[in-house]
Amino acid sequence: MTNLAQGAHTLFCEASFMAVDEDQARRTHHLTTRACADIANAANVRQLIAFHFSHRYERKRDDVYRELAGFTDRLAIPD
Repeated sequence: MTNLAQGAHTLFCEASFMAVDEDQARRTHHLTTRACADIANAANVRQLIAFHFSHRYERKRDDVYRELAGFTDRLAIPD
């Protein structure tokens, strides 16, 4: 994915699970916030738009964005 996104203006990337739930992400073949941010950073994209959060974070959306922001400064947070 990093090669595909290399130098892109905007990367839309799932961040289904927070880092603490990495085992669940692996089992279900989804990305964590950390993996999503790592791809954006390695690809040197201008901005990252994360989506497809697990329903378990339905009431913790701010926590997901806060964690993502801790891994990358490329994050664009929708209003």
